[in-house]
Formats: sequence, C-alpha cells, structure tokens
Amino acid sequence: MSHTSRQASCWLGSSWKLRSFGSRQSLRFATSDVGVAMGQSQHNTHLSQLPVKTLGRLLAQPGALNSVDYQAAVRLAMEQVDAMDGKDCIRVLGALKSVSETSRPDAASLQSLGVQLSERLGEISSNDMAELAENLASVSAPVAPVFARLSAAFSSRVSAANPRQLTKVASAFARARLADRRLMPRLAQGALKQLHLFAPQDLSAFISSFAAVGLCHEPLLTGSAKVVVQLGPRLSALDLALVAFSYAQFFLVFPTVVSLLQERLPSCAHELPPERLAELSVSCARLEVRPMNLLSIFARNLDLSCLSNELLGQVSKSLSLLGLASSPSISTQLEHEFRQRLGQKFEAQTEAWWAVDVLDCLAAAADDSRLNQGGVVSLFWRSVLESLCPLLSDLIPSFTAAEAATCYRSLRQLPPSLVRIHQSTLPVHEQLALRCLSLASVEAFSFPHLTSVAYSQFCLYPHLCLDKEMDGLSNPSWRSLTSSWKITSDAWSVAVEEVAEVSELEAQGRFQAEVLSMIFDLFDQPGLPLQTSQHRPVALELQEHIRATGHEVKGPVWEGPFEIHAQSGTTAFCLMPTEAYFRKLPGDVTHVTQQGLQENSELHELCHERFAQISLLRSRGWNAVPVAFETWRRLDSAQRLALLEEMLREKMRTWPEQKDMCAEKRIEQKEKALENLGLLQEQFEEKDKQLQACQARYTQVMKALNEKRAKRDHLKEQVDECNRMMAGLVKNTLDNSRKAHFHNKELQSSYQAGERAAMRGFSSNKDTAPHRMGATQDKTRLLSKTRTGGFGATAGSVLGRTTSAPNLTGSHGHDMSSVPSPN
Repeated sequence: MSHTSRQASCWLGSSWKLRSFGSRQSLRFATSDVGVAMGQSQHNTHLSQLPVKTLGRLLAQPGALNSVDYQAAVRLAMEQVDAMDGKDCIRVLGALKSVSETSRPDAASLQSLGVQLSERLGEISSNDMAELAENLASVSAPVAPVFARLSAAFSSRVSAANPRQLTKVASAFARARLADRRLMPRLAQGALKQLHLFAPQDLSAFISSFAAVGLCHEPLLTGSAKVVVQLGPRLSALDLALVAFSYAQFFLVFPTVVSLLQERLPSCAHELPPERLAELSVSCARLEVRPMNLLSIFARNLDLSCLSNELLGQVSKSLSLLGLASSPSISTQLEHEFRQRLGQKFEAQTEAWWAVDVLDCLAAAADDSRLNQGGVVSLFWRSVLESLCPLLSDLIPSFTAAEAATCYRSLRQLPPSLVRIHQSTLPVHEQLALRCLSLASVEAFSFPHLTSVAYSQFCLYPHLCLDKEMDGLSNPSWRSLTSSWKITSDAWSVAVEEVAEVSELEAQGRFQAEVLSMIFDLFDQPGLPLQTSQHRPVALELQEHIRATGHEVKGPVWEGPFEIHAQSGTTAFCLMPTEAYFRKLPGDVTHVTQQGLQENSELHELCHERFAQISLLRSRGWNAVPVAFETWRRLDSAQRLALLEEMLREKMRTWPEQKDMCAEKRIEQKEKALENLGLLQEQFEEKDKQLQACQARYTQVMKALNEKRAKRDHLKEQVDECNRMMAGLVKNTLDNSRKAHFHNKELQSSYQAGERAAMRGFSSNKDTAPHRMGATQDKTRLLSKTRTGGFGATAGSVLGRTTSAPNLTGSHGHDMSSVPSPN
C-alpha cells in the first residue's frame, strides 16, 4: 500500500468516529454500542438476523467484529445489496479493503453493488463521494460505470470541495488508470483557488495523479511550483519523489523545483522503497537532477530485480544518462537482469517494447563511456546486443518516425565493432533501412528527424553513401541500405531547400545539416564553424614539426564544419581527442583500415562520427590523416619528426597515382555532367513550349473571365436597383396596408355602434334614422322647431300619445312623420 493509501486508510478509520458527533447523536451512539456488544459477545449465527444497515455500521466501526465475524458480515451484506442505500454501499465497499483477495465476493456481486451504488449517488455528500472513489480504487472493483457516474456527480460539486476531497478523487482515478478529460481539468481548476490550503502530502499526491494518467495541466504545475518550494522543508522523501515524477513525466523543468530537489533529495532519498527509488532515478534523469550524493545513493541502494520489464528499461536508460551504468554494482545488476530477461520468450509483441529502451541504455552508456570513462566498454554488451537483434527486427516495422530516428541514433553511438554489418546485426540494419525508406517516401519525417536519420546512415555506412557509383550489385545484402540512403538523402535535399528552420535547430542539428550539405554539395560557401578549436596549441606544435621536416604547412583551416589542424599540400592532419576513441573488446577486429597516427589499433577504434568525418574529407580530395592527441603527446620530438617524415613520404609516393585517379574521375564526372546538361536542356525547351501554351491559354481565359466579370458587375447593379425599387414598393404596400387596416377597424366600430343603437331604437346618424326619413325641417340644428310647436310641445305630444314601437325595418304602426326624434 502506498503512502497516500496508508494516509487515506488512517483517515477513513477515524472518520466514522468524527461523524458520530453531530445530528442524531443519541441514535448513532446507541447503534454503535449495540453493534460493539453484538460483535464481541454474540456468535456469528446472529449476524444473519441483522438488517443490512446495522451490518454496514458494524463494518464501518473498527474493532466491532472479530476477523471471522467481519468476513461473515461482509458476505451477508453482499447478499442484501438491493436493500442498501448510498451510505450502506459506501460502508460495505470500504469494508472490502480489509478482506483478503481470496475472500472477496465474485465479480457479479461487485457489479451488482456498483449498479446499486450508481443509483444512490444522489443521496451521498461530497465527502462520501471522495471516500467512495478511494474505496473503489483500493478494491479494484470492475465498476467502470460507477466511476463514470461518480465523475459526472462530483464535477458539479468541485467548487465546494476541499483540498482533501479533491486529492482523494484525483488519486482514485489515477490508481484506476482512468484519464477522465472532463473531471480532471475541473479538479485542477478547483485546486488552483486553494493551493495554499493543501497539506504537503495532499499536494504531491494531487499533482502526481495528473502525471499518472498522462494529462498535462500546465497552469496547475506552474501554480504548484511556488507552493511546493514554500512547503519544501515539510515534504517527505515520498512527497519529493511524487513532485519530481509530476514534472518529469512531461519534461517540464522549473528551476525552482529542480533546485529544491537537488537540495533535499540527497538527505532523504535513502528512505524510499526500492521501486520508488528506481522511479526517482527516471525523474532525476529527465529533470537533470544529479548531485553526487544522490547518485551515490542510487548506486548503492538500487535493486533492479524487483522491477517490471517496462520499468527496468526506463530505469536502465536513465542510469546511463546519469552516468551510473559503468559503476560496478549497477553494471553487475544490468548484466544479470538483461541476460535473464532477454532470454525469455515473449508471447505478445507489446511485451518486448522495453527492448528499445535497453538499446537506448547501451547507446547512452557508450556515449558516457567515450566522453568520461576513456572509451571502456563492458564485456556483456556484445551478448546483450546479440539477444536484442531478433526482438528489434520484429519491432522495427511498427516504428514511428521518431522511434526510427532514435534507433538509428543509438546504433550510431555504439562502438563500430559491435554494430557493424554481420550475421546477427544484418536483419536490424535491413529492417531499419526499409522502415525509414517507407517513412521517407510518405514524408512522415519532420525535418529534424529526417536530418538525424540521414546523418546516422552516413556515419554508419560512409562507404555506401560517398560512393555515388555504388548500386548495391557488389553485395546484394546492401541493396536495402543503398535504396534507403537514396530515398532519405533525396527527401532531405528537397526538404532543406523548402524549410527555413535550419538556423533554428540546436547546435548538434545544425552541425549535422552542415555535414549533409557538404555531402550533397548544396552550398558553395559552407557555413561558419559551429565550434571553436580546443587543440590550437597542439595544432601549432604539429605545424612546427612539419616545417622541421622541410614541408610547407598552413592551418588551422576549416572545411565546412570540420577543422583541419595542419595542411601540407593536399595532406590534412586532424587531431583526434581522447573522446573520439572506443577501447576494443577482446576479439574485436577493425573492419575498415584507419590510416594515420592514432591510438594503438589493436586496443582502440574511432567512433562512427569521427571516422565518417575522415571519410568525407578524403572524398573531397584531401589526404586526411587522423592524429590521436594522446599518442602525439606521449612521443618525444625525435619520434614525432620520424613519424611525420614517414607519413609525408608515403603520401608523396602515392600522390601522383592519386592525382591521376582524381583527374580521370573528374573527367568522367564532367562527361556525365555535360550529358546531364544536354538532357536537362531538352527538358527545359519542352517545358518552355508548354509554358508558352499555358500563357496563351491563360490570356484567353483571363479575357473571357474579365468579360464575364463586367457582365456580373452590370447584373449586380441592376439587381441592386431592383432590390431598392422592391424595398420602396414593399414599404408603400405596408403603409397602405396599415391605413386600410385602420380604416377597416374604424368602419367596423362605426357599423357595430350603429347596429347596437338600431337595436335599442336609436340611430347613430341623424340623417338615416327611420322616423326622420322624409323630414323637411332644417337638419343643421340639433334642437329644431316643428310645425306643431316648440321643444315643450313636441315633448308633450310625444308623452301624451300612445304609439307602437318601431320595428327593425323602420316602419311604425302609425304615421310618425310629424313625431320629432328623441335625440
């Protein structure tokens, strides 16, 4: 159980007691007392009579049941899953952590518990959800739907969750290897507001959860860096290891975090268990944390036998990068583990991918050995490489572009005597060449990767890459190598003219690009040297001795990125530092003659890159002579003069023959160039005719296009005018419609008012009233006089008569022509 799990278990064991103080205090204490009494005094036969809620409370209280009754209570509770509420499910699930794996319920029972729990998530609090997530991860129950519903439910409560709850949920999803891209960012956003409230162990566990599932949340890591530095003195060894893992997983180097790790880890790294210490070595290699005290702890305390194959591959590669692969204890363990594990048969191809890390480990160890250990190579490397070759041959066809470039780089860094083309290594060279050929054909390489692949092929096979007449017929086994080099070099030649990122490459990438440019003669003026000379005093001393032999000498001069320390005619003397040589293993034979003043050829050999440099200079007309710096320093003045005279005399004897060969070769190249020029001239004339035809067709098409554009503009103007007229018409129509609607409403109102008045016997219009029809009096007055009298007489006559009510047609029972209107 991990440090975080132990802390969570302790917290879980005390949480029930803490929750007992609160609402329903008397009921909780009564149930607790009864549970303790029953668990300690009654036999387990009485447990079957208890309801599931009581069983859950008994299981949640430490010490309430003995071990036998505890397992019986778990079994009885799992038989009553349908009767559980959300709280009961959490209690039973928490109890499953204390049950041995052999006594745990089967998958079907756990699945039913998960279904019941999923339906009851709405009944539990955020704190219970956090405990639930932790219990699910601890039990490793097959209840993925529960995690899905838990994620959706807790996402809505993140803003109200405290740091402890956020840590529990994030750690649970990380332990279950569930990269929830919806929940985890929300957890990070909720934590950013309260990072200062996190306990040291919670903060390290929280940020490491994101690294465990491979989700990089840079705002969280940036904000956590400040808090981690503040909490530095309070962080334990495990907390520091988790912090290092969180940043190393994404290769994020924060100077403040790295400084903290360099200061604290040497004093506490020995407290970590072996597996955690091995993981810490991987993090330190990625973050470049390498204080000497910490490296000594790795060398003394690392135990590689307890690691899985995948972790062993990562750790071995990291140890090589830290410079520990050559230490006696680590070297002995690596030899034992590699020989034992590489001899096994792997059922699936995915189980053998760690072999790529082993190759990287050997390459990094060889680089460190050449630079810092005098080129000493371990004896077991040859047997390990022979065991790796069959595995790599099966894996290479599925390599990505980056993996293929990395594999070629690893082969380039190893000693030439170990990776030269022979029976055991030929399948690896062929498969890798074919894989790069297919990737380059579909333009799968980025420019940096393509540069690395082409440079590695040149270093590994300079005799094939520099001989332009080599077509693979001299040795059929080289056909795949030459074909791959042709496709890769052509792709690089095209890419280097199209991209503008050569100057943006790192120093090593720019150096490789300069070397490839020299091979393909892409630039007339090679770039400025990328590094300054480190052997200028020795170069001046070498020139003085050459002058003492009676020969003219110049230098130092630069040929592209290569420095020629002394030049005498066409003879170029190149000083080779100690780190340019590997020490041979017993039985190794140099497969290519390396002429010059160098280390003892029976004990040393040039690395791939330096030998390719000498080969390239010789292909450009120089008589390149490698001069080993250490050998030169050990000789006295007389020995130096004697060796120089012998070498120069030998060069002078062979120079006429070489001059004739060079002249013949240049004549042949000139003839080929002239033939190629005539061919290209014909192609140019043909293309020029096609271009003229295209231009004529283009002029015709453009003329028609311009006419159609003019028609389009004219039609567009007409359409715009019609749109304006239509808009005016629509506006007028709308205005008339509104007016007509208004008049219609007025008419309907007047008509309805007249109808109502007519039904009551009145008229709203004095001219159309029934009893006024035919009247001859003055209609311009409201109160006019009749022939029978004035207003009073009219009223009296009306009130004093008996008349019939008017009908709807306006007729009356009597002649009402002399009766005035009541209005």
